[in-house]
Amino acid sequence: MTPKPTRRKGTVATATEDAADPARAGRKTGRKPRDKSASKPRASKAAEAGPQGAVAPRKRRSKPAGKVPPLPPKGHDVDPETLAFIAAIDAYKTAHSRPFPGWSEILHVARWLGYRKPDA
Repeated sequence: MTPKPTRRKGTVATATEDAADPARAGRKTGRKPRDKSASKPRASKAAEAGPQGAVAPRKRRSKPAGKVPPLPPKGHDVDPETLAFIAAIDAYKTAHSRPFPGWSEILHVARWLGYRKPDA
């Protein structure tokens, strides 16, 4: 009896190795075959066509114009320090052509405004 050849873990067997091993015969990937009966048949272009044979245009989904930040509740005024910070960030973004500054850049702006880490 000849010893069975060993293969490194993670390598793919060749067709001759599969044929030599009855447990692996006929297997390619070890996955189950895909059930094709579960898929829906696609409608043909002729089925979508109108009375003159023209294909009807597909309906477009309307996308929102963009995320709009929620407005603060009525009667809630934004304090001047917050407005100053927002204005400083906007000025930084404009001056440096950065639509989305990183956290280190935001820290730079905060320090420029006078923020210092409190002593513990």
